[in-house]
Amino acid sequence: MAGFLSFYYALPPQLQNVALSAYGLHVRRVRYGRSFHQTLARLEDKEVDPFLDQSERLRNLVTVALQQTEHYGKVLNSQSLALADINVDNFTEVFPVLEKSSVRSNPAAFYSNNFSKASTTMLKTSGTTGTPLDLLATKHSRRENYAFFNLFLHSIGIDEFDRSATLGGRLIVSRENKAPPFWRKNYSMNTLFCSAYHLSAETIPAYIIALEEWQPIYIDSYPSAIYEIASFINSNKVKHRIHLRAVVTSSETLGEHQREAIEKAFQCSVFDQYGCAEMAVMANQQKDGRYHIPLQYTIAEVLDDNDCPVKPGESGHLVCTGLLNQAMPLIRYRIGDIVKTSSKQMDGYPYITYLDSIEGRDDDVLITSSGFRVGRLSPATKGVHGVAETQIIQKTQTSLQVNLVVSTGYTKDAEVQMRDALQDRLGVEMQVQFEYMNRIPREKNGKFKSVKSELGQQ
Repeated sequence: MAGFLSFYYALPPQLQNVALSAYGLHVRRVRYGRSFHQTLARLEDKEVDPFLDQSERLRNLVTVALQQTEHYGKVLNSQSLALADINVDNFTEVFPVLEKSSVRSNPAAFYSNNFSKASTTMLKTSGTTGTPLDLLATKHSRRENYAFFNLFLHSIGIDEFDRSATLGGRLIVSRENKAPPFWRKNYSMNTLFCSAYHLSAETIPAYIIALEEWQPIYIDSYPSAIYEIASFINSNKVKHRIHLRAVVTSSETLGEHQREAIEKAFQCSVFDQYGCAEMAVMANQQKDGRYHIPLQYTIAEVLDDNDCPVKPGESGHLVCTGLLNQAMPLIRYRIGDIVKTSSKQMDGYPYITYLDSIEGRDDDVLITSSGFRVGRLSPATKGVHGVAETQIIQKTQTSLQVNLVVSTGYTKDAEVQMRDALQDRLGVEMQVQFEYMNRIPREKNGKFKSVKSELGQQ
């Protein structure tokens, strides 16, 4: 990856646009094949019963899990119900809650042995708490995932293929670049990729001009990134010509102060979207502010510390059974996030369909020595083996402490990989110190912050 980035960064901006657009063609083939359109049409078909569809998806998932995976094969041998008798109403009695640590320690035990290599792909994720996982996914499930996301976009009046701008974790511009443009164009995806690593009071006016020229229909962004631009617009009373239908946020907890600032700056609604690389859950914010969990995507439970269901309106641990990916079934999988349920749920349905808020993602924003603000940094740990948990703490404007809990397979070579990834995002002047510990302390909500800043304490 480092070699490719070096080659890419050596290209002039126009050729980088060409390279991104060529990659965009590949992405379109991966995401938007025939099964994407078939799934989207089925989801939008009012005659399809979502409860029957959910039941059929669970039955297929359970059959694959019990008959084709090492981990769940043991469950089949120990439970009394016949496979044909397991259904939506009783599957929680058969399957115990699955901890992320169990999947992380032996991911292959969850892989189905009945899918060809050509029909699957391997994904890597660092997770919201810095916990890396190797994920096996069917190509069909990935396309279904994007169909559900496009359904969400349709519900707020936009489409996946509308002209958009994105501010996220992609290193589309080298950290060494000191002058604009801090953005590149992917014509195949109709997207302006904007670097989230170059935002500052000095550079934001150039971002605003670029957005005015591109005229996106919507912006897809980390909350911290678009909030920086919105705050600048509001504080300086900037009169801009950016006409948006919506702003879509994801990957971080969206604070109410951020929502208010973004909506004031762009005069449009903000809709938050929550999901995970494991495709275990998707929750989309509706116009009434609540998050809706699609029945055909997942079966969601919210449990207390004793793994008992919380009452509507209470907070608890999110536990999910993803219904899309049969290559790696994850049944009653504890995501690691804390959520608050809505007081009103679907009548007669025993699981959770509406959330009031996602409380588990509370990363701080770090500040580089150049004054750039950088949000979520979990991409820096992607693909690092043998790391159980990671926490990044900014001690000073030029120093970080990385707390690590390591497991089998970890080597000190990972320090070099993580240091390079962090300095790519924060600048080579950022000093990185690694501290090893048995467990990273949790916050009051049950999670630790994967990124923290101590600058405010100085």
